[in-house]
Amino acid sequence: MKKPVRNDPCVCGSGKKFKKCCERKMIGKKFMATKIEAPKTTSNIASFFQRQITQVNTNDTANNQTNENTPTKGSQ
Repeated sequence: MKKPVRNDPCVCGSGKKFKKCCERKMIGKKFMATKIEAPKTTSNIASFFQRQITQVNTNDTANNQTNENTPTKGSQ
């Protein structure tokens, strides 16, 4: 369950906005949270960044090869 935002309907079901109903009661209390398994998250993050780095390196290599084959103004 996500943390209620001030303008969301109150979690108690009163129909009022959270800020006008239970916000003051819940300040400092913990909200229900979901547990994230660290090893799975860590591997997902690592693989995401590895894919991004590979894409950047591939694009940089392609750009460098194109620039090497393109004649410059003074080399004609």
